[in-house]
Amino acid sequence: MKRSLYVFYALIALVVVGGGVWIASSGQKSGRSSSVPPSSVQPVATWKDAEEVGMAVGDPKAPVTVVEFADLACPYCAYMALKVFPAVKPSYIETGKVRWIFVDFPLPSHRNSFTAAVLTHCAGEQGKYWDLQERFFERMNDWAHEQDPVPALLSIAEELNLDTKALKACLESGVYTDRVKKSQQYGLQMGIRATPSFFINGRFVEGAMPLERFQALLDEMLSGS
Repeated sequence: MKRSLYVFYALIALVVVGGGVWIASSGQKSGRSSSVPPSSVQPVATWKDAEEVGMAVGDPKAPVTVVEFADLACPYCAYMALKVFPAVKPSYIETGKVRWIFVDFPLPSHRNSFTAAVLTHCAGEQGKYWDLQERFFERMNDWAHEQDPVPALLSIAEELNLDTKALKACLESGVYTDRVKKSQQYGLQMGIRATPSFFINGRFVEGAMPLERFQALLDEMLSGS
């Protein structure tokens, strides 16, 4: 795991140093889907519908709701999941200030992220949805570019002591396939074109950002709630 994390963060640093959009400063960056032109879809849903297709954590009565659209093979989503979310969780989510809803939005350019998303929902049957999601982000380089990602994904799941036979049976049954497809469709209806993208109490924000900037957005929303 340590080696995979090292490679992941080294790649992030390389993109930043090489002229990418800054994460570690005040800027943002996101992974785009070039297959859906920005002008082709207009929002026909609302951010409050995310409860129907997403996975939520936090008090349903929290004054601020964050809806995140993310792809498990998106390195910028991984940054938010591994660096920002763990810091936000104890200070905002566990204190009842924020409810966080994660919505799967696998990009067409990431051929394996749909399968990974389905497996996280299968892991939810064993009480490990968030755990497996985090591990998939951590080990992205081990599965995202495989011709057949299933063996690598199940190997990673095994590290969490998940029943991999049950996971494979769940994946093959297709029981959560429609759920991930619905989350994709919901994202399109909301006009999502890139990951990660957020609605923070309905305010649209696109791209990853440093913790301090994200906290400032949350505090701004909380001060007006």
